[in-house]
Amino acid sequence: MNSDQLTAFFQELISLIAGIVFLIGAILNWNWMNDPTQKPHANRYSRGERRIIFFLLGLVLIVASIWSLMLRLK
Repeated sequence: MNSDQLTAFFQELISLIAGIVFLIGAILNWNWMNDPTQKPHANRYSRGERRIIFFLLGLVLIVASIWSLMLRLK
């Protein structure tokens, strides 16, 4: 593996880890991630809506990073 391939691999690995953290945080309803209080636009989305957004974002990150890793390993 050259340095470009190694960099791309680590980028996909980091996005996979971030997707897993978002997904688990949405499922377990972590306060630090889903609590809308004390934020500038706190009234825009409710806690449940934030959980749905983070859940979908986690799924997209996981699917995209696995798909990209599979294409690179081919």
